[in-house]
Amino acid sequence: MIHLRNLDPSLRQYIDNLGMGVEARGAIGGSIFWVEGNSGRDAGSGKDLDHAFKSLEYACARSHHDIGQRSRWARRNTIYVYGDALTEDLTALAQKTDIVGLGQCDGFHRGARLKGNHVIGTTKYSGCRLFNLEFLDDDAGGTTLTIPTEQSGIKLISCDFLGGPTTAVGLLITASAFFGMYGCRFLGSWNAGWSTACIDIGTGGGHGMEIIGNQIVNIHATGEAINVHASREGDDSFIKDNLIVAGQMTIDDDSDTFYVVNNNIISRGAATGASAFADVIDINAARAARNHLTASNIATVYPVLDVTT
Repeated sequence: MIHLRNLDPSLRQYIDNLGMGVEARGAIGGSIFWVEGNSGRDAGSGKDLDHAFKSLEYACARSHHDIGQRSRWARRNTIYVYGDALTEDLTALAQKTDIVGLGQCDGFHRGARLKGNHVIGTTKYSGCRLFNLEFLDDDAGGTTLTIPTEQSGIKLISCDFLGGPTTAVGLLITASAFFGMYGCRFLGSWNAGWSTACIDIGTGGGHGMEIIGNQIVNIHATGEAINVHASREGDDSFIKDNLIVAGQMTIDDDSDTFYVVNNNIISRGAATGASAFADVIDINAARAARNHLTASNIATVYPVLDVTT
């Protein structure tokens, strides 16, 4: 569930109105583009649902170019996506654009499904926000969505991730500043979860990252929920208010840079003892508070309060 207090007012507007007329309004002052994966044509104008584009990547290219015009630099565009499931490997997003999934794909999600392995290129797509989308690996293995270096301000809001039978990582983020994830779900019981991690945070600068109010579940025997590489940098990033479940290791923050606060954390494995939790959680205890941790053999508030006189 998304806690609206964690979102800025423009995000609250979308969450409050998705499916209730927001598609007629879009981001104030910006252009609106439409994608319909079942019946759209990239030869169309994309300006209304009857002339929708077929490809999301094509719509992203149009929006990215549109917002880059001198008179439009400070505006925000919107792309609305229908079409059950769009099978394409995204390599681009769009700067200052909200990509919003509408309708429903099967019984899984209330928005559009993107099926593929998406590796976003290093063109800067500052401020792109993705709402109400479902990411499903196309069984090629590897990583479902890769957000590389040089990005800033990319947000995922109310999105779902489903693994494929050979998927190692759901989301890979590398040196992407001000990334945010709110109200998203990693459904780790789908095809046995992710063999490496639901979320893998790579090396380099990643200031201002927020992973807040999500459900992150990975039942894979060796896969983690959140993995953070040792050389990741950023002193103002938070893992907060999440439900986190893993087969063994839940959060493995080798960088010791994240503030980890007020999470409900469950490991299906065992801690090695009442005061030794290294096999179920590895975070900087000096940056942690009020986390409820349950393993198969212990339940406690983590970090454990140690009062000395």
